[in-house]
Amino acid sequence: MYLKIYKILISSFFCSVSLVTLIFGGMDIVNRDLLAIIALLSILLVFLPRFFVSYRSKYRISIFGIFLASYSVVYFWVPIQSLFGIELPSKYYWFVWVDEESSGRALLLSIICFHLINLGNIFFSKNNKLSRESNREEFSEECQSPKGLHVATIEKVLLAFAFVFYLLFLATSGSYLAGQYFAGDAAGINSYYFKLFNVFIGAAIIYRNVRIINRFRNDSISLISYLELWFNPIGIIVAVHLVFSLIVGDRGPVISYALLMMCPYLIRVGNFKLRTAVVWILTGVVVMSFIGEVRSLRFDYEDLSTRIGVVTESWLSGSSIDEGKGLISDLSFSFRALAKVVDEVPSNYNHQYGLLSVSGLTSTVPGLNGFILAQTSYSQMQRIAAQGSATFVTFLFQGNSATYGDGTSVLVDAYIDFGVLGMLIFAIILGGVIARLDAKLSDGYITLSFLTVMAMHIFSKSIYLARSSIYIELSYILLMYLTIMILKSIVGRKDG
Repeated sequence: MYLKIYKILISSFFCSVSLVTLIFGGMDIVNRDLLAIIALLSILLVFLPRFFVSYRSKYRISIFGIFLASYSVVYFWVPIQSLFGIELPSKYYWFVWVDEESSGRALLLSIICFHLINLGNIFFSKNNKLSRESNREEFSEECQSPKGLHVATIEKVLLAFAFVFYLLFLATSGSYLAGQYFAGDAAGINSYYFKLFNVFIGAAIIYRNVRIINRFRNDSISLISYLELWFNPIGIIVAVHLVFSLIVGDRGPVISYALLMMCPYLIRVGNFKLRTAVVWILTGVVVMSFIGEVRSLRFDYEDLSTRIGVVTESWLSGSSIDEGKGLISDLSFSFRALAKVVDEVPSNYNHQYGLLSVSGLTSTVPGLNGFILAQTSYSQMQRIAAQGSATFVTFLFQGNSATYGDGTSVLVDAYIDFGVLGMLIFAIILGGVIARLDAKLSDGYITLSFLTVMAMHIFSKSIYLARSSIYIELSYILLMYLTIMILKSIVGRKDG
């Protein structure tokens, strides 16, 4: 109770100070060092109490904890580094900062949103201590497999489709099999096969996760015992996919599938302390940074073993091949997306007033957004915005001759659509939604609902969510849920 009051007071104070600065100081705040100090204090005062409370007790990782840490890296890491005299390498300096004024404005807004997300999470969180009994009547086929539904059948069907689509993905992937990160010679349909593979294998993992949580709901198991639960065809297919991902240097699937498969252990059934989790996180950061640097040499050395050797030799000598290719740098460089849209919108381009959000929602149904675009008479900028905030940001940086994607970040969608006020409201809602997702997974029996699928998928994406768009994930969530529900209906009808 006292910790909750403390967090409310801290976030309310920083929010008030920042909002007063925003309202009365206008958007001309460019003192990045002062803002970096506020950002650093925000992180310390929000995270440290949680750390001390959890340090000696059994620890549970949450979506909110991972997301807020990732958010801090995306929006605060570069300014805080600069505060301590650690500047970006010259080739990345203006790549990230964009310009002094817009960077200051973006940093101020991200500080306000940091605390609004925290407040939204506090106000929408709920106590789940009674859910262990109150949810007993909801406990169904996820653990008991009653007559009319065979859990094993559904898992096998999901796995079979995943296997087929993965083979089709590999067969049409061109030089991906030879270790190319972006295979330019892949067939046009390749991306659809890959998405369908992710949908079916993700649904299979989530389906199994629900069973694991319900089976061990009152117990804690060791890490070895938990990993043994994945010595099955699902684990084998995911392992093969992750090996290919490591070969080409794609860190995203490794992180996402590791989190998804470890979700029950980290949130519910694992037996570990916070210091153990910290060791895992630091180890993961080092490994992912190493993979990123190996990938950065793909144009210099064709042979994978040569690239690994070069990076290893560089690390052993205490240097880095490219400081911009580490996992932390990869996340923190996404700060530039918000800085750019704050600089350009609305001074040079209008807010989109919901167009981007509507397009993001319609994109959850494959092909629907493209169909709507074909039937409308949007302007060029509206058509660009309708393709997503990442496309919009890329246009702002590179115009019509883009050679790569500039990415986005979680606050950008709301700012492009509705400006500062819309972004602040979005931050509160985002914190509240994450609170409900954490509550769904934290206690009691787990039913295979849309909220459960959403919670587990967002958990798997929680590290990258701060530098992504929430709409990108909605399509996967909807498709996985519908896939599971359709299969349950078909199998139940067949057995009935």
